[in-house]
Amino acid sequence: MTPQPTILLNQPLFEGSAGPGPDHNLALPNLVACPDGTILLAHRAGRQKNTGDGTQRLWRSRDGGATWQREKFPFPRTPAGQEGEFRTAAMSRIGPGRLALLLTWLDHPPGDSPLVNPATEGLLPVHL
Repeated sequence: MTPQPTILLNQPLFEGSAGPGPDHNLALPNLVACPDGTILLAHRAGRQKNTGDGTQRLWRSRDGGATWQREKFPFPRTPAGQEGEFRTAAMSRIGPGRLALLLTWLDHPPGDSPLVNPATEGLLPVHL
């Protein structure tokens, strides 16, 4: 028998800002439930889906998702010594008391240069 998922919260957790700003587009969420009941959420925030100002936000809930506290993201946006963006953050439990976090960092072109080819919707040259 296939295990059925448990619905923790049947409403939006977060919504982007209605007007322009650094939180206008929230995307690429990743949740992990910890054995102590804590839930961690990482997601991308930026002005638009493919803008170079994208960064990761990290949230923690200690009450099953009823309330959330924003946590400091543990890595700078310049891991290679230059500006870029954390595109995704995938979290997974890897052992008792241990989490793994896989980050995708792009050396996004400066300013509002496009990240994707508008005709093919494929990524333009970037370094991962």
